[in-house]
Amino acid sequence: PAPPHSIILDWTPTIMGEGLGKERSKHLRSVVGMVMSMRERMGIVEDAINMMMPYQYFHIMNLMLAINFSMWAYAMAMSHSIISNVCYFFALLIFYGMKELAGAL
Repeated sequence: PAPPHSIILDWTPTIMGEGLGKERSKHLRSVVGMVMSMRERMGIVEDAINMMMPYQYFHIMNLMLAINFSMWAYAMAMSHSIISNVCYFFALLIFYGMKELAGAL
């Protein structure tokens, strides 16, 4: 079953179209546009509510990863080892994989 707010949003253009009569085509387009934008915003809010990881934690984790990667990049650039580039690549791969996994849970 569809949520009540979804049913109301689906009924709104239909009822407006029946109520407007001859002026239907002029106003119905704007009403449908408003309903679609409202539905999109409600979907964004619903997705944010259903996130298992809180919004603030997600951004703190991204900031920590960015700082960590920049420090590792500087440290590995200053080392004169050829293998440091390979190690940095695999470290990025592992940490970004962990970030994606945390976001998917």
